[in-house]
Amino acid sequence: MKALIIIGLQIDLFPLGSAEIEGAEAILPVANKAISHYDQLIAARFSHPTEHKMFVANYPWRRPGQEIDVMGEKILLQHYYCIQGSFGAELTMGFDHDAIDFTAWMGTDQKLLPHSAFFDENRKLDTGLDEYLKNNKVGEIHLAGLPFEETIFQTALDGLELGYRVGILKDGVQAKSTEKANNASQILKRKGVEFL
Repeated sequence: MKALIIIGLQIDLFPLGSAEIEGAEAILPVANKAISHYDQLIAARFSHPTEHKMFVANYPWRRPGQEIDVMGEKILLQHYYCIQGSFGAELTMGFDHDAIDFTAWMGTDQKLLPHSAFFDENRKLDTGLDEYLKNNKVGEIHLAGLPFEETIFQTALDGLELGYRVGILKDGVQAKSTEKANNASQILKRKGVEFL
């Protein structure tokens, strides 16, 4: 069986959102058109507590984009986005919400950075996605959403390590940085990820 995993299609990451990724809206028609070709549709969503360690508001005299050291760990500070229960954390308008079979929640622990649709930082927290896919006998996953060079990239790597065949809808992803996206693409291609 095949599953489509849609990552980060949330209001805060779309135009006028607090963490807007330019061009995000272009992936919506691709995602909606692809849905009918899969046995399972998964939504992976960011869901952060306000106290999350990456939010600049929790560090006096700091600014967004600044990297700080917290107990030996480098953290890039960000504005609030996709806060649990907020409007910005909801799935964006124009996406077929009713087709979703399972939701994987990312970034729910204030001490762990979001990493992939499968795990948060250092695999300390499992989203339940792997168990769901295996229980439903899914052997192949295709990815769409954003940001490509971060969460989609890490989800693809985790998926390979967990034994799935992995593909990426090349017109169904959007990156923050073209340079980082190109580097991520080359790494994934070398590892056998197919760009569809």
